[in-house]
Amino acid sequence: MDDEVRHTVIRTPGIPPLIDALAGVVNGFLVGSTVLPTRVAVGCAGGRHRSVVVAVEVARRVRKARGVDIRVRHRDIERPVLAR
Repeated sequence: MDDEVRHTVIRTPGIPPLIDALAGVVNGFLVGSTVLPTRVAVGCAGGRHRSVVVAVEVARRVRKARGVDIRVRHRDIERPVLAR
């Protein structure tokens, strides 16, 4: 949730097209879906950096495009950082 982390993740090669693709898939699914709630999971190795930024950005884009209520839950954000 830190701005510096967000900017670093957003500049990571592959992340911008991943966000575009995920937002497109979710928007496309919601066009035909009448079953709510719809759940989308985004994961990464530790659940504290990339997945957080991607989930928040996808939610922001879907909210803007579809005007739907979206809740984002970060399951692992409070867990310790994994040692590499």
